[in-house]
Amino acid sequence: MADVHISDVPFSDGSPLPFEPSEDDFAWARDHPGQWKYFAHGAAERTVKPSDVVGAVLADDKGGFTEVWWNPELMPPESTRAQLANDFEVAVWKFVQGDSTLGHFVEAFADSEVILLLSEDDPAGERWSVWESGGEWWLDLYTSPGRVPEDVDPQRQRTVLGRALIERAFPLDRVHISFKSGTSPEAVILSSDFVTAWRQLREVEKVKPASGVDDNTHLEYLHRVMGSGWSQTPSEQPPQPEVKPEPKLQTGDLSRLAAREVLHIADKTRTKAQILPEPGEKEFAWARANPGEWKYYADPRVAPESFQRRNMIGGRRAGEDGGFAEIWLNPAFVPTEGYSGWEFANEFEVVVWRLTFGFNTVGHFIDAFSRSEFILLRSADDPAAEQQWPLVRNRLGDLNLTIYSSAAKLPADTNPMLRRVVSGLDVLEQVCPMEDAWVLINVHAAPYQELSGANLLRWWREWQAAQGLPPTAEPGGE
Repeated sequence: MADVHISDVPFSDGSPLPFEPSEDDFAWARDHPGQWKYFAHGAAERTVKPSDVVGAVLADDKGGFTEVWWNPELMPPESTRAQLANDFEVAVWKFVQGDSTLGHFVEAFADSEVILLLSEDDPAGERWSVWESGGEWWLDLYTSPGRVPEDVDPQRQRTVLGRALIERAFPLDRVHISFKSGTSPEAVILSSDFVTAWRQLREVEKVKPASGVDDNTHLEYLHRVMGSGWSQTPSEQPPQPEVKPEPKLQTGDLSRLAAREVLHIADKTRTKAQILPEPGEKEFAWARANPGEWKYYADPRVAPESFQRRNMIGGRRAGEDGGFAEIWLNPAFVPTEGYSGWEFANEFEVVVWRLTFGFNTVGHFIDAFSRSEFILLRSADDPAAEQQWPLVRNRLGDLNLTIYSSAAKLPADTNPMLRRVVSGLDVLEQVCPMEDAWVLINVHAAPYQELSGANLLRWWREWQAAQGLPPTAEPGGE
């Protein structure tokens, strides 16, 4: 790809639109200038859900289509979904179908684990199995264990986080990265293009669409209006989404969000996942009978006799129109591991889960960070810890400090003698003020957080001011 950009759709058929418009579509555009036309794969006459919608195009005043929106929540058909092992394989499928941008694909890869193979003649495991074909170099990445050929020795297999690969390996020039996910065609991207897209995601300010309708506005609209199903016809479209000023509901990844926007301690993130159970007819009947009342939901894996406030997920308030007008998520909710799918070793890891899924604010996160202890690994060249902070400058010019929230997040082959426990407060006060400082939390495990020292320090100062706490002395101060 030349002149790579995160808005590119490399596997499209060449059309800038998510569907091939017919004469009926152009007639609709002439009659509906300034309105969005949503498109879903499959027959025209059927009931579709928000996750069936590929995207939308905006009708212009000339009878054509202009701005394009791609739905990040699109899911493959059930028959295809059953063959995909995880969320990243879904992302690969969307990408090669031409239903996803390069930016969406790179974001999904950064937070996913893949399997690479070590070279057969390198028992120490220091070289990857990179192969040559036609004068070009290739690296195969397997998206799940079931994609690895059966005759490959398990000792050659290494599971790695996508974000770590982007920063450590992909700056190697012109290596073709091939994703083995069972899709056709196969997803192949140049390593240099990957790095370019990653830098754009981190460094380029997100451009608000000219229409003012962004991802969050579209998704809120789809779930609100189409949640109970939408019978799609060529001539009929659902009501249009309302443009809202600067919506604060965002993706649940604090790292990506903080790299694009100025966040403050009152801000929350939002995940794409459904938090509260989707209301059915029984719930709507209850809402009609109880306007203004709250319906609460508890962690289903907690026995009623053991229920405490910490087991309450949240609730919905019934509106005056028979629907639900407001959602509340319990900021003190502590999910069971069976409910969350995560394993928690301490309060900080619980707060990260709550932040990711919209329960907690950035303020809760920085408060927990300041009160927590973390593990860092001293360099093997500095076992006596003469260097106070093992900082590493990466290829992007960042000065990185890698820390782990618990022993379970450490790499499996870590030398216990190189471990050192540090306080989050010391990281905030001593490392974060350094120029170009970044703090990498749980690099080898999910969820991985990558946050600039400047953001962490600013949130900490905001939190101190909000709590009426005197700021601690600046490094080097009296």
